[in-house]
Parts: sequence; structure tokens; C-alpha cells
Amino acid sequence: MTDICMFGLPKAGKTSIIKVIFQKLQINQTSALESTKIQMGSFIKFNIYDFSGEYDLSDPSPPDLTQLEQCGSMIFVIDGSIEPYHDSAIMFRKAVQLLKNKLQTCNCNYFHIFIHKTDLQKNENFVGNNDILQRVRNNINEELGASQMKNLSIDYHLTNIIEPGLYEHFSKVIQKIIPYSLPIQSLLDALNTACKIEKSFLFEITSKLYIASDSSPIDTENFQLCSEMIDVFIDITTIYGQIEEPGQSSITMDDGTILLYKSFDKLTALICMIKETNLERPYMVDYNLEQFKIGLQQLFKVK
Repeated sequence: MTDICMFGLPKAGKTSIIKVIFQKLQINQTSALESTKIQMGSFIKFNIYDFSGEYDLSDPSPPDLTQLEQCGSMIFVIDGSIEPYHDSAIMFRKAVQLLKNKLQTCNCNYFHIFIHKTDLQKNENFVGNNDILQRVRNNINEELGASQMKNLSIDYHLTNIIEPGLYEHFSKVIQKIIPYSLPIQSLLDALNTACKIEKSFLFEITSKLYIASDSSPIDTENFQLCSEMIDVFIDITTIYGQIEEPGQSSITMDDGTILLYKSFDKLTALICMIKETNLERPYMVDYNLEQFKIGLQQLFKVK
């Protein structure tokens, strides 16, 4: 089960998150439920179900049952700019109970809380995003503990619309539901070692979400640079018409770091960071990039 369901109180920001990331994709609405069919590259397909903030989680026969049963991951969005968080904690608990207890055929294994709009929290008690995170955690833990669910594993994400970190956090959600993130990571690690690459990401071009990265820690600033490389490539390429064929480009930064862009089709691109001094034999990098592409194709064929 690879679909994602999104819950949250009204005006929490669920729909705006989807539209910002997937604004070029079609959104099909059915009654109170918005369903966004996502295709990332030519090989990753899943649905995102945006449940209304008014959705009745206590209904013994909930509507949209089929969609709920297909969810492998849940994102619960909390408006971090509005306290108290108790009502959100109650709704989160009800959503978890619905997916884990009431729906016998649902196998939702991943729970994410997006503490959203953190850039708007400006009251006199605010001491930073970590303060918001701790307050939300306390409310969630208290609510789950009272319902005998205190051991539930939850990933917390601090997000807002205006910063690129939203794409990084949503990417981490996607990676947990696709079955080949770790094998791709191994391929990227092998590529990095062979070419002395410092960091590499496999991106879906339209959404700018990364499908996988190598196993080294992710620096948000480097992620942003690589993400912006997609816009640069598209802007330059579309001057000469539509992007019809895979392409390759590079940008050299002031510190001698090269951003290397290599697309494999119209939807998927590898973006790497490599020092200029390690690019003495570019033909070897090209050879290893081709080997990575072959490995990727074989992996998808097997899966």
C-alpha cells in the first residue's frame, strides 16, 4: 500500500501544501475528498487523499473506505501558528485509531506530523521552532498515552510554504512508501565512490521532490542548490523549445564545487555535487553515470 492520506483541522494548510508541490499535476475532487494522482518519473505512482478538516473520524462506517484502506502513510498537518494544539492532538488520535484499529485491512505503517506555518508564530511566548515542536509533542504524547498508544512511532516535520525545506520533508515521506529507496541509495553510494562525488540526489523534475539520495547526511543548503539547478536547466532548455530528450548541464560555484545535472528522461534527473579538482577525467564520470542509469533501469524492471 503506497498511497498517502492527509488529515488536519480546517485551514491547517493541507491543500496548499499539495498545490505548492504538485501544482502542475491535475487534482480530481470527489465529494469532500480531494484525490491527487501522482506519477513521479516513469516508475513511481501513488495517490494522495486530502481529507476535509470536517471529516467525521468517529463515523462507524466512514465514507471513502476504499481510499482509507489503501493508505500506507499518513500526514497530519497542524497549524503551528495557532495555539493551543489540543484539538489537533485529539483529531490526530482519532485518525490513528481509524486507520489502525477500525480498518482491519488497512496497513498504514508510517505517521508524519507536519507542524506547518511555523513562520507565522510570533506571540510573546515564542522562543523558536523547537519550542513549537516540544509543545506539539507534549500534546500528542498526552493524547496518545491516554488511549494506550504512547509507543506509536511518529516523524515530526517543521514546515512552511515559503521555504524549500517543505520539499525536503515531503521527499522523506515519499521515500518511506516506495519500495526501492534503499537500493537506489546503494547505487548512489557506489557512484559517489567511483567519481569522488560529495553529494547526489535523484530528483523527480516536475515536483522537485527527491526520490533518493546517497547515505551521507543532507545539508539543507546543498539540497536547495541542487533543487534550484532543476529550474536553471528548465529555463535554459525551454529557450530552445520543449524538453524532449534527456540532457546534461553543469554549473561551477565560486568555491570550486560543480553542480552536475543529468536527466534520464523527461521526468527524472540526477544532480550531483563534485569538486572541480575531482573532475579531471570527465569521460570517467560520464561512463559511471551511464552505469548508474543501467543499474536504475534494471532495478525498476525487477520491481
